[in-house]
Amino acid sequence: MIPAGLHSATLPINIIDDRKVESTEYLNLQIDGGYGDSTIYPVNSDSVAVITIEDNDSSYTRLCIPNVFTPNGDGRNDLFVIRGLENYPGSRLSVYNLLRGGALVYRSENYDNSWDGRGASPGLYSYILEVNESGRRKIYRGKLVIIK
Repeated sequence: MIPAGLHSATLPINIIDDRKVESTEYLNLQIDGGYGDSTIYPVNSDSVAVITIEDNDSSYTRLCIPNVFTPNGDGRNDLFVIRGLENYPGSRLSVYNLLRGGALVYRSENYDNSWDGRGASPGLYSYILEVNESGRRKIYRGKLVIIK
């Protein structure tokens, strides 16, 4: 896994094999989505190959949108934080109360992970998140539970 905010990582891979590597051996690695490409890496005498993985599509960063948050002032999970959102400036977030006929309770034209649940009581909500992804608008919709 490539850590958030980075586009490459160097990882040791332990080779599970019941025989001892006596001289240089090689690992032929093919990563899913590689369209048939593979890379050969040397394996050392400890049966470890060190590989570097690079994300060639640096324009894409996955969003992780929570389905619950607890804005109760205890310092944990008090904000509606969408991981990866910093890579999509100008994102628009709208939150609607499903128990009150879909009434709008929150809107931000440039959401910055700062909503603390103000204006919302405990309950079930829906959200619409609009982001600009590689010059195209992409819309994420989902449900959100607020527990106070």
